[in-house]
Amino acid sequence: MRYTRERDARRIVRQPFEFQNELIVLYGFTDTIDSGDISIKLLDCWPHLDRNARKKKGLLAEYNRYNDIIKPQLDYLSQSRSKQQFEALSALITQNWDDFGEGEYAAWLDTEYLTEPCHLWFYTASDVPGIIPNQNPIESHHHSIKTTAVNQLRASTGHVLASTLPKILVECVMEIGSESIQHFAAGPVSAEVLAAGVLLCNDDSHFSTHQRKSRRAICNIRTHYFNQRYSIVTVLDRLPYERDWNSPLWSLEEINTIRKKVKCDCKDFYQTGWLCAHVLGCLHLVDNLDLAVMRRGLPARSPPGRPRKKSKCLQRDGVRTSQYSVDALVKRLVDKPASVINWSVLIEKTVAEADGEGSQRAYVGKIKPPFTRGGKRFWEIAYEDQDEVTVLEVEALARTINFSFQMGHNIVPN
Repeated sequence: MRYTRERDARRIVRQPFEFQNELIVLYGFTDTIDSGDISIKLLDCWPHLDRNARKKKGLLAEYNRYNDIIKPQLDYLSQSRSKQQFEALSALITQNWDDFGEGEYAAWLDTEYLTEPCHLWFYTASDVPGIIPNQNPIESHHHSIKTTAVNQLRASTGHVLASTLPKILVECVMEIGSESIQHFAAGPVSAEVLAAGVLLCNDDSHFSTHQRKSRRAICNIRTHYFNQRYSIVTVLDRLPYERDWNSPLWSLEEINTIRKKVKCDCKDFYQTGWLCAHVLGCLHLVDNLDLAVMRRGLPARSPPGRPRKKSKCLQRDGVRTSQYSVDALVKRLVDKPASVINWSVLIEKTVAEADGEGSQRAYVGKIKPPFTRGGKRFWEIAYEDQDEVTVLEVEALARTINFSFQMGHNIVPN
């Protein structure tokens, strides 16, 4: 099954999502979509833009200007807090490049990434906390589908998704799933965010409140300004909320309430969908959120020992990297062939039953000393209740030991 713009664009876009009639997608069905009564924003992927900007260094008159001028100014553009700020910075930066004699590079950026539909690639372009113009989460989602739907990760993404995505769309439309799709997830507040929020609550970190009546009009009375990075937290509504201090996790109900109460324009808020140091500081100043109680819930020290090494994306489980993985056992049998003498293993055999049907039975065997035949090394497996002996080569014995370990059999003798 393949998706085409002409046939599937309107159908996919008009599926009922829970995003307040606002669908936010990466650059895709742009030729045939007519917004109509649906508010659509097409986001372009910022990491892809950054990679393409690096590939276009051949357009520069001097290559060293990319690291000194181009890359830092592109990072400034990605950190824009609003569309008006992004447009003003875009005009200023491209004019700066023209002044340096890099008009060809400035023209390329203006044509490819500063005009519709590819002009929304700064962090707050979606205007929905939890959604940033970054395709990495989508690629990670596709990776999760592949690990669930097929037996190997190296299968073609297009082949796997063509058979799984229609089923996912049907379940979303029919509300078969137990939970709805969210831009955020329940979880605790990290120590780094909490420490930054405590620092922001100092008197010299934010503007003082109005302590007397003023004859002048105050336009931003519902806005709190923080000096650190000049972030702005806007109070959207005065909603009461209750916090369960017995649990370190913030529930989805509490997070939804915070999303309706306040909104920040920093990158962290748009990445997490609800939490940043500025939001914590604002909740402390406005709603008297007790940060001291939250600090007492943090661990006093890090766990003992060295941190565990992160698993790679293609790793299936911990057995592959242990001493009983097939690769490690093959290396052990080649280097130290006598090190497995008297090890106990499980071997499955097909046994004929009285009714004529065969059944798989596991037998316990003990590894005997190795011997050489025809230039190859072999090991004999002797069984406890049988006179039969099984002869195995290196790889076959390694797979037998690995199977015994996965079954939970005690391999090494006491």
